Amino acid sequence: MQENKQKKPIHPAKVYLAAYPAMKKRLEDLKEELEYIRETATRATSRMTAERVSGTSMKDGMANAVIKGIETEERLQRTINNLSEALTVRLMLIEEMEDEWEKLILTERYINGRSWNNIFRRIPYERAKVFIIHGEALEHFWGIYQKHQSVD
Repeated sequence: MQENKQKKPIHPAKVYLAAYPAMKKRLEDLKEELEYIRETATRATSRMTAERVSGTSMKDGMANAVIKGIETEERLQRTINNLSEALTVRLMLIEEMEDEWEKLILTERYINGRSWNNIFRRIPYERAKVFIIHGEALEHFWGIYQKHQSVD
């Protein structure tokens, strides 16, 4: 007979911070995509002419394509700006914490993506103590996060 073990809920601070590496990667990918769009637009516009072929709307079609490209670029830039801001907020919230060991653990684990073994090597405490500090750090971080949420 198996016992029904309930999983401990994941701390919301852990979920919030754990998104950092994926968001950072996505930001890098979007910046690359934006650069590709800009390069493609530059190549396309260098071949365009302003002459209109009699009886056709080729010039208007090209103009519409350029406008759509610019709108796409602007939307992509807004997304990049939002992601960049979300990453910065996480860093700033960690920096507001008082305890340097807590800051270090959260930064190493969630911002730098280090394994627990690497973290254990950097911190002069027993494993159990590191996990206790980590738990306290999540609580302190989440308190700071919620304080900022209530202000907004």
